[in-house]
Amino acid sequence: GISMYAHRAGQLGVHDSETNGFVLDAMFTTLTNVNFDEKRFEGLIDSAVRYREKMKSAYESACAAAGQTPDQLSGPATCVPKHELAALQEQAKVGSITVGLETVGEDIVGLRALVLYGLKGVAAYANHARVLGQESDAVYATFYEAMDFLASDPTDLEALLGWALKTGELNYQVMELLDAGGTGRYGHPVPTEVRTTPVKGKCILVSGHDMVDLEALLQQTEGTGINVYTHGELLPAHGYPALHEYAHLKGNYGTAWQRQKTEFA
Repeated sequence: GISMYAHRAGQLGVHDSETNGFVLDAMFTTLTNVNFDEKRFEGLIDSAVRYREKMKSAYESACAAAGQTPDQLSGPATCVPKHELAALQEQAKVGSITVGLETVGEDIVGLRALVLYGLKGVAAYANHARVLGQESDAVYATFYEAMDFLASDPTDLEALLGWALKTGELNYQVMELLDAGGTGRYGHPVPTEVRTTPVKGKCILVSGHDMVDLEALLQQTEGTGINVYTHGELLPAHGYPALHEYAHLKGNYGTAWQRQKTEFA
């Protein structure tokens, strides 16, 4: 619903940074977390309604200023989420990834899913690029257009395939932003030897792949005698010169991100 209004508002030159940030964060939250929390998602759903109404108002105002009649949108644009968890879970069935499988078939449903999960990946990388100060109105515009397309329950196989390829192109553009943000702030990574055995003393283990968070933690713990170790996808952080210079970034522990619950324990 947010994307449906944001897409149309963007076409009229109206953008909202706060909404952009929320959408990326919410989409990222549904991707690969190992600690999904029901209450967290209830809060995100409530926030999504507020942002949708904000963008609806912005779109209608932009239409009025341009002397245009706003589109009357339906579906996700008018959905009223329930508030109790059980009711939400029942309501969620209308948005299941397999909706329409019996009528449109596996290829159509599969391509819808390919685009959707591709956009979740785009949101994850765009979220990190945004934290590093890199974002693009053009990227947001294509992202919202793709989500608006999915909201129409598309059945045209060629159109879906086209958007699957466009999503790949979009991800490439976002990776360029992320690369510029990371190398611009921390330098170009170089091959670096990383310790995988512990050093005696207090320590903090950090997972994920947010180098800005890692940097902040390194700054806060510098000179305290607390060592910091990376885990999972943060391993490459050791190769960035500006992070490697912190002497208390001691090494890496563990393997892939999905092993957090076992390895942290």
